[in-house]
Amino acid sequence: MGLSRSRTLLLVVWVLLAALSLWPDSTIEAWADAAFAPARLLGDLALPLRWLSCRSVRAAEAAFESRAEAERAAGRALLAAAQTSALPARGELARGRGLVHAEVVGSRTRDRVVVRFAPRSFVEPGMPVVCGDSYVGRVAGVDPLRPGEAIVDLVTSKLFRVGGAIEPLASSGPDAPASAAPGPGTAGGTAAGATSGAGPQPLLVVGGLIPETDAARGGLLLEVHCPSDRSLDSGLVRVLETDAGGGALWRGLADGYLLGSLERTSRAGASVLAVRALLDYAAGLYQVAILCPPERAPAGPNLAQDPFVPGRWLAAEVLLAGDPSFWREGRVLAAGRAERVTDGAALACGASLVGRVIRAGSGRSTASLLGDPGLAVSAVAAIEGRERPAAIGRLVSLGRDPEDGALLLRWGATIPLEAPGAKLPSPGAQLQSAGPELQSARAGLPSTGATLRATLYTSSGAREVPPGLRIGETRLPCGRGPFVLRVEPGPAAIDLSRVRVWIGPSADEAEEGRP
Repeated sequence: MGLSRSRTLLLVVWVLLAALSLWPDSTIEAWADAAFAPARLLGDLALPLRWLSCRSVRAAEAAFESRAEAERAAGRALLAAAQTSALPARGELARGRGLVHAEVVGSRTRDRVVVRFAPRSFVEPGMPVVCGDSYVGRVAGVDPLRPGEAIVDLVTSKLFRVGGAIEPLASSGPDAPASAAPGPGTAGGTAAGATSGAGPQPLLVVGGLIPETDAARGGLLLEVHCPSDRSLDSGLVRVLETDAGGGALWRGLADGYLLGSLERTSRAGASVLAVRALLDYAAGLYQVAILCPPERAPAGPNLAQDPFVPGRWLAAEVLLAGDPSFWREGRVLAAGRAERVTDGAALACGASLVGRVIRAGSGRSTASLLGDPGLAVSAVAAIEGRERPAAIGRLVSLGRDPEDGALLLRWGATIPLEAPGAKLPSPGAQLQSAGPELQSARAGLPSTGATLRATLYTSSGAREVPPGLRIGETRLPCGRGPFVLRVEPGPAAIDLSRVRVWIGPSADEAEEGRP
């Protein structure tokens, strides 16, 4: 009878543990962490003996640290170049305006993001937000609890509205005369009197999205409201809000910025006008600029956040493998929420990204290294021979090539990189299933299009991952993806005995408004 009761008790405990693994409870997890703390302490005391026996551990750590200083300098240079990429390429779009550089650090919804800028900058609700020559949205509010942060409503929101004017294609393009991109308050007079050529310039209102029926074309379709001329079906659409009406104190600052190209599409069986955005909101919206009056502009560009300040990183010991599968790269770290570690936090060694925290416990955290399949990170590329970095967007790890250890990353490439004279590969080429992914990666990049030598870095877009950390070198195909990128193998992060975990600015830094 006693044996039967013991088996029943064990079965109940096993079922209970299985249920908790599927529906974790923070209170029970905290109790379990406290109960097993003495056992973990004994393991930590024995840990140095294990690592001292590993020659590969010391070699990997030395390799990362030997190039750390050069990578920090390269990371800061990339961030400075990214600031430049957020500014308009056409000089007339900056005339009569001040620009406050900002970076996206998170999102509230699909159409509302959080941006961080240098604290004490002049930013108020209603100010336009741009990315290069493209209009993005406007500031919805400034966070009173987080100095240097604001909420931005994007033009993709169904409730968003912005006035625009249609510019004929004959005068469009980057070499168009300055009159095509007027300064604030001088956009060819008032909206009603704006002219283009022989007659009044066609006007419209833009805001919200139209579902795309042809995904291969790329980009997003913005909805058109109240067009003054419904017969048009081409041209560039630029912001024109000089006479936007009440509550539009700052809106005229965005006059002349691009919304996209006008085209016709089918919706519910009817032909309607739409504006195809020239900006990839999923992959390119990381560095932006907030327009302000010129007299309130900052004296010079400032980093919204310096990722290499030592106090924003926590040194953590690597305890053991987090997954027994040989193809996984999971780890358990001797740090948790008690040390300000959060879910998704970046792991680094030197100035290189080596992984992310998957789940932060009270005293321990589970993490995935870059070679762990499924790990995702947003990236930007410093392309050889180009001054401005390119926003790459979300990269998802497919693991490593077992032959040479190269990191394999899936890249969507929704909007292709420009390559003069190169033929663009067909959409979806090079990506069929896990098997062909690996085969195409081993065989090299597609031969039907040009490739560009580039170094990948982390991009802004998530509060838990600072921008500017090196990921590795690769070649980027010039075409619409998706593709598999091969990142050249570097030092073996899987051998590290310690890493640094991003914890961000302290409460004192936030109060002082330090970037």
